[in-house]
Amino acid sequence: MALAGHDIVITGATGASVAGTSLDGIKSVTISDSRDLLDITDFADGNVRARIAALRDYSLSLSGDFQPADGGYTRLRAAYDAGQTFWVRVHMGGAAGASVGFMYPVMFESLEITGAVEGKLEVSLSAQASTGTAPFTHG
Repeated sequence: MALAGHDIVITGATGASVAGTSLDGIKSVTISDSRDLLDITDFADGNVRARIAALRDYSLSLSGDFQPADGGYTRLRAAYDAGQTFWVRVHMGGAAGASVGFMYPVMFESLEITGAVEGKLEVSLSAQASTGTAPFTHG
C-alpha cells in the first residue's frame, strides 16, 4: 500500500534513546542509502563480473520553512554548531510514536537559509552518516 507524503513527520534528538522533538516547518526530505560493491572477478568467473557488498553510506536532506524559535530546530542547530551527531527520525504514515519509520545518526554538513522580498525564509540542511551505525527501523 502506498503512503501519502503529507503524513511524514520528522523529529530529531541528541541521542538514539532521547525523546525526539518535532522539526516544524520541514516540507521535504530526501534519503539516499547506498552501498559500495567491490569487483572480485577473476579468471574463473567467465564473462560475468562477481561482486561483494562493502561499505554502506547514507545521506539526508531536509528543507522547509525557516523557524529559528522551533525547539527541534534549536536542538539541531546546537548539534550542527558543535559538530555533534544528531538523530533524525523519519516517521512514515502518521504521527510520531504511532508510525513506523527510520532513525538516522547524522552530522549536518551544511545549513542554508534563503529568502526573497516576495517570499518567506526557507532552510535547507544536508547531512551525512556519522557513527558507523546503519539506520534502523523504529516504531
